[in-house]
Amino acid sequence: MAVARRTVGGRRVKAGRVEEMEVVLDIAKALGSTRELASVLKDVSRRTAQVMGAERCSISLFKEAGIVPVVSEFPDSHVDPARQGKLAGLGGPDIREAPAHRLMIERRSPVTIDDVATSDLAPDSWRRVHKMKSVLLVPLLRGDQVIGALHLATVTARRSFADHEIRLATTIASHVTLAIDNVEFYRRADEERRRLEVLYDISRRLAAVHDTDQILTLIVNEAERLLGVEAAGIRLLEGEDLVVRARTESAAAIMSRPRLKVGESLTGLVVAEGRPITVEDLVTDTRYDPAHKRGALALGFHGFLGVPLQVQGAVIGALNVYSRGRRHFTPDEISLLSACADQAAIAIENARLYDASRAQVSRMRRLAELSQLVTSSLDFQKVLEVVAQSVLDLLQGDLARLWVVDEAAGVLRMVAYKTRDTADTVEGGVTEFPLGQGVVGWVVS
Repeated sequence: MAVARRTVGGRRVKAGRVEEMEVVLDIAKALGSTRELASVLKDVSRRTAQVMGAERCSISLFKEAGIVPVVSEFPDSHVDPARQGKLAGLGGPDIREAPAHRLMIERRSPVTIDDVATSDLAPDSWRRVHKMKSVLLVPLLRGDQVIGALHLATVTARRSFADHEIRLATTIASHVTLAIDNVEFYRRADEERRRLEVLYDISRRLAAVHDTDQILTLIVNEAERLLGVEAAGIRLLEGEDLVVRARTESAAAIMSRPRLKVGESLTGLVVAEGRPITVEDLVTDTRYDPAHKRGALALGFHGFLGVPLQVQGAVIGALNVYSRGRRHFTPDEISLLSACADQAAIAIENARLYDASRAQVSRMRRLAELSQLVTSSLDFQKVLEVVAQSVLDLLQGDLARLWVVDEAAGVLRMVAYKTRDTADTVEGGVTEFPLGQGVVGWVVS
């Protein structure tokens, strides 16, 4: 009889092990499917509760904001009308608020509570709100980092979780972690693909434009569109000042000052420190220029993100975006705007070099034409007039005069006069004066 009982017991244990293996295989297949992760995790939680003899199985992730509940399922799939409220109650701002969570994170291993009513590891809400009797907490491990927890609970009677059950739950938790990591990997890969497509499109469009003003207008419009914000603007460094060079129409009131000093206001800090600066709510920021702050808040702008424009390590300006309402800009969004700013800085520098090259070609052509005229024309006065006009154009001045020395008379005599103002004439002005007098006379002397 004893042998028969042992044989029956052995068969039951073996059947239980087979069932557990089948559950693990089913869960692995489900997690490897192409279904949406949230739907898969619901099935995993339900199957885990069934095989573990638990009355609820929950999965939570640990984020900066605290514990974020993902799913919570019953083995028979029934729906608790108050489940959403209870599920939210499993979370909290402090991951370590529950002693059981704290112990699990410190040990990076499962924690069991046979009697929630008497355990110091269980927070009061587990007893009072969730009516838990016994609990098994299993960490979701990514290397040595605990990213969440698999939470099994009974609510009708106390029980102890056997070693093989803890090992089974740990195996399931590892599959859950892998599935979460895979989803995150594909999400990031998809975001990177879209980011590269966007940057390629911006780069292609910038390459087709050589006018600096058009480039700057394109950049602010693209920045506004990319991040889904309501205003954007660019300031470029000119000497010691940051000058508004482009802005969307909605940014006029929040970029009203045409010039800022480096280190002044938020944009000045972006340039001074050479790094992105983000503000979730401008109401609480004391660095923002008061005039700009009044304009921003009056129009409902609260979120700010500014990134530096850099060329070969040198900061040449800043690209800013503003959002209506409070907004927390994510690291991916900061990276995207920074990449856009890098493209913009290259385009701005290329446009500057293009303009400088074009201006140099124009100057060389003008000088060649002038040289040809000087050597070929017999009309001395015409040559002088052309020289004066060329000096005016090449140096981008407003007035050009040519003086010659009359040594016999001991004076400087003006022989050519050009001005951009056609109404300006030399009549009534000085056309000659003694050598050594005036600035021109001093230079000649």
